[in-house]
Amino acid sequence: MKLSIGNVLETGYESVRQRNGLLLFGIVYALTVVESVFGTASSFTFTLPGGEELTVDSTAIVEVSPLVDSLIALLVGVAGLLTTVAALRVFASDETERLPLAAFTRRGVWTFANVFVGAIVFAVVVALGFAALVLPGLYLLSALFLWAVFVAVEDENFFEGLRSSWRLTSGHRLQTFLLGVAFLIIAFLVNIVTVIPITVFGASEFDFLVTNFGSAFVTVFGNGVLVAAYQQLSADESGPTPGV
Repeated sequence: MKLSIGNVLETGYESVRQRNGLLLFGIVYALTVVESVFGTASSFTFTLPGGEELTVDSTAIVEVSPLVDSLIALLVGVAGLLTTVAALRVFASDETERLPLAAFTRRGVWTFANVFVGAIVFAVVVALGFAALVLPGLYLLSALFLWAVFVAVEDENFFEGLRSSWRLTSGHRLQTFLLGVAFLIIAFLVNIVTVIPITVFGASEFDFLVTNFGSAFVTVFGNGVLVAAYQQLSADESGPTPGV
């Protein structure tokens, strides 16, 4: 049975619509807003064609010292990663009404370390593939993109997660590639929609409140899509499938 792209996208969207999904969306949105509000007091100067200089000041609402800005970015990054882990676990469960504390804390340090290191390894491997004439990168991306689900849901380490994703996507990599394309198109359309109010009413220093709304939705929706693809492929894994 082939991976049903439409079903995966629909399930991912339904995950966001559940009370759990809305709570996760609220957390992600709050984190992106906090990160956008604070920033260092800085300016950048660009030289335009013809020699004219253009100075762009920091757009942060609250300007803080570089140390405080770095600390806020670190805390938001850690909270964002833990929220991603929790989203994968919650969407893979039958819970739809609340966010169990265990979804954030279960094997907390171990899971955090493996997701953090795994994200770096995954990015490097895929980047090397793209450096080798693009196609190998697309293939690796289609084969390994479920690794984080195995780490968060099945408590595997990042290496086992990459290996499990490779195994689970075997025989389905054209479909997983097309799923990725469909997701990127949806993400692009969501970002276009969030820009419309800014275009209509004009730009302001609070535009991030609108644009972050779209990015938060895409983030949580993406987690739902990952889990939906993982569950569908796992359900179909009744026997060996040929590699691609």
